[in-house]
Amino acid sequence: MTIGGVNGSAPGGPGGGTVGAVGGNGALGVAVDNSSDAAFDISAGGAAYAALRTATVPNLYTINLGTGAVTLIGRLQVDLRSLTILAPPPPPPPPGDADADGVNDAADACPTLAGPAPSGCPPPADVTDPAITVTGPPGRLSPKRFRRGVVARITPNEPVSLELALLGRARTARIARAGDVVLAERNLTLSAASRRVRLKPSRRLVARAKRFTVRLRVIATDAGGNRVRVTRTIRVRPPAR
Repeated sequence: MTIGGVNGSAPGGPGGGTVGAVGGNGALGVAVDNSSDAAFDISAGGAAYAALRTATVPNLYTINLGTGAVTLIGRLQVDLRSLTILAPPPPPPPPGDADADGVNDAADACPTLAGPAPSGCPPPADVTDPAITVTGPPGRLSPKRFRRGVVARITPNEPVSLELALLGRARTARIARAGDVVLAERNLTLSAASRRVRLKPSRRLVARAKRFTVRLRVIATDAGGNRVRVTRTIRVRPPAR
């Protein structure tokens, strides 16, 4: 039965009914024992439930509020005189991911450091120095060939940036001043390619010197900041007569 409008509808509105008016919705479809207490409640989602005793057996039913028909859910162990349908508990919060790397903190071996699955840890730092092969510069050059430039090919085993310098040590007043003198230099960006480089010395620094020794210094630095240094010595001498 209904008292007033179905689902709280206004009198005369959808579902019919008037305030305080009692109306029938239809048969339950089961014979309820005369001595049965009808325990009844409607869930927050609008589903109606009733505990009814039929043929001396207590059962739990759902009730169609539109037709009044019941559907058996199952047998109860005891008679119920009242029934309260509790709202379902809220869903658990989503698992934490403090470092936002897609690996839940519960399974993340490094919860404060972002890293790939499955461990969630960043890859170990690269602490291995790169390796390079320097080929091309001969151990001896004539002054004429030297002034045209020293050519070398640098081949790395991984992407590296290159710092190349041609260094001279003053042996006469012709080569600037005492100590290492940078006669030429070049810097190249990160690459794994084999590169051919020409270092052309400053004519002002070399002037007319004919006998001196220079060093080709190559510093290779990988993406992890690891460095390796290779040096080649080149003697500049006039050609033999």
